[in-house]
Amino acid sequence: MDTIGRQVTAFVTLFMVVALIVLMYGIFEPQRRVAAAQQQKDASIERGAELFAANCAVCHGPEGKGIAGAGFPLNTAQNHNGDAKRQAYLQTTIENGKLNVTGKLPVMPMWAEAHNGPLNDQMIGDLVNFITYGNWTEVPALLVKAGTPVAALPTPPGLGTPIPPDVVAQYQNAGSAGGGGEASPPAGSDPGAALFQTKGCIACHTISPEYPNGGAVGPNLSTIASKSKIPDTNPTLPVTQDGLKTWIRDPQKIAPGTVMPSFGTDQITDQEMDELTKWLLTHK
Repeated sequence: MDTIGRQVTAFVTLFMVVALIVLMYGIFEPQRRVAAAQQQKDASIERGAELFAANCAVCHGPEGKGIAGAGFPLNTAQNHNGDAKRQAYLQTTIENGKLNVTGKLPVMPMWAEAHNGPLNDQMIGDLVNFITYGNWTEVPALLVKAGTPVAALPTPPGLGTPIPPDVVAQYQNAGSAGGGGEASPPAGSDPGAALFQTKGCIACHTISPEYPNGGAVGPNLSTIASKSKIPDTNPTLPVTQDGLKTWIRDPQKIAPGTVMPSFGTDQITDQEMDELTKWLLTHK
């Protein structure tokens, strides 16, 4: 074989080797990336479980079922495999804390470093990953491993309660997975909270702390009082009692095509509307 022939053979061989490498890369690289991403996610979940055991179990319970007077349930169907919107809500809550519905007592402290808290962005992300994807049975095991049996957990700090104890008890009796329906408002609760359920608002809307497992068709109203204008699709009304009343009475006039139904005086009386909107505005 002459020199040119040997060069051609070498070039063809090299080309085939490179083509084979590219082909193998195309076949296996996506799988490798998926596996690597899952490993990172698993590691984040494990770190989140450790953080939860060390910082959160005292108020939310070692299995995330909540503790009346301290922390609301986190081991819920709404959080399991939560979508991006739910994860963002959890992250914001951990970062910025959560106030009592009265706006006076801090229910949950601010954990983000930006607020002089102990957790950086990665730690908060790890906690969110654990809450949405983790195995809740790991936390009691981690507590025992650290030398703190579940029975020896300290008493939660008196920071108020995000959910009335009656509601927490009924929710836990219905099962921590979120089944069994919503608990009724406790006796003596704000009449607006009762109206939110009896008038059907709960079928489409979630509002914490009273109804953390309401419907997801409509917007989450837990921070409705912090908005400047409503509705989300055409924000023209001020977030006041009058603005809320105008929207609830005739939403089609404000945002044609919205799925929000109208509520006339035959469905919600003027007095009931006053009570409902006043209660809504306590949610900041």
